[in-house]
Amino acid sequence: MGFVSACSKASTHGDAATSGSASSSASSGSGGGAGGATSGASTASSGASGVASSSASSSASSGAGGSDAGSGSGGGDAGDGGVVVGAGACASLPMQGKVVTVAGFDQPSIVAAIAAANAGDTVFFPAGTYSVTSTITLKGGVLYHGDAGAILHASGGTLATASGAAVAGISLDGLTFDGGNLILSGDTTNFSAGVNVINCTIQNVTDATDFGVMQGILVDHLTGSRFDCNTFTKNGVVNQESYALIVYTTNQTSFSHNLLTNTYQGFHFESSDTTGGNGLTVSYNQADSLLAIGIEFNKNASNAVVEHNTLGNWRSGNANGMALSIVPKGSNNSVRYNDVSGAGCSTCNIGIEANGTDSFFEDNTIDGFYNNIAISCATGTTFSGNVMNDAGMWGPFMKDGGYCGGEIIGTNTINGVMMTGYTL
Repeated sequence: MGFVSACSKASTHGDAATSGSASSSASSGSGGGAGGATSGASTASSGASGVASSSASSSASSGAGGSDAGSGSGGGDAGDGGVVVGAGACASLPMQGKVVTVAGFDQPSIVAAIAAANAGDTVFFPAGTYSVTSTITLKGGVLYHGDAGAILHASGGTLATASGAAVAGISLDGLTFDGGNLILSGDTTNFSAGVNVINCTIQNVTDATDFGVMQGILVDHLTGSRFDCNTFTKNGVVNQESYALIVYTTNQTSFSHNLLTNTYQGFHFESSDTTGGNGLTVSYNQADSLLAIGIEFNKNASNAVVEHNTLGNWRSGNANGMALSIVPKGSNNSVRYNDVSGAGCSTCNIGIEANGTDSFFEDNTIDGFYNNIAISCATGTTFSGNVMNDAGMWGPFMKDGGYCGGEIIGTNTINGVMMTGYTL
């Protein structure tokens, strides 16, 4: 299938402040709608503090353009026209409060800008490459907005982090994280809400680990948040457990319209207990050139929606080829309208691995795997409307480890023939 990328950005600046002695101005062109968005930053200077602020506010106008991936919606069908798959569907977040511009391309300038911002303000990164020599601690409630071409470069380890209650309200928009990962670990008692990571690129992360596992972004104990329209590329090391993104114990959060490419494994969701893994949306993501699992749910998850994801074009040497591994304890998960292909991959084992009670695996297109759907313990779970082609030696359905029976196999299309029921 073809992929559409339509990135729409609109920015609205509030009051301006400059970190260091530099002055800046920024403007953003029109978004996807009728009107553009224009911003002006005023010039200011400071003495010893190294941070200058201006009380003058700029004017801004924005049209109705831009599209927002939001949290992903249920329903629809596999043939939705004009649907954006992969990165590029999110309108930029409007700048908020006082706008503090990072004046230099070094660590002290970044730290000074963050120190000058308060919750409700914006730290603005003009285009350029910023040298990050030690982990940056992000401040809660602040929008970190990158102009096109704003790259934060580290030589390994964790590039930026926030933890506990300070994670709430952090937004990252339009930044490239190069050579180091991002960790957002929220309040383990109350969870942290309102986190947004959109229109960002996470790339070349090859040695940043947490819990002994390498990842581009690590998320923990968040709720009501968004990780949408991002690009994950060249993360992880061949033959080492590594992921573009790992999500622990998180609820009611969207992971949509992302592009995953040239990475060992894609997204991994894991909640160690039933306080997490509720109401996650994973939709309209595109993954190619992966080496192992594309999207994986493990341990606990309920009321999740995994839909309209496209996975294929596996890298040579694929070890445990599995497009979707949805094997949590939990119920009422919907896995639907996904398009997964193992074509051209000689070691792609399973298209969709399924577990969980009273869930739905419907209207997916699966082809080119040794087995198209492997069923573990899926009591009361319905498998229907799936289109399966070119199943290899293991067939369209098979028993997986921990098989317990009780699944409901409805009508599916297997190699062009509609078939109701199937004996495993």
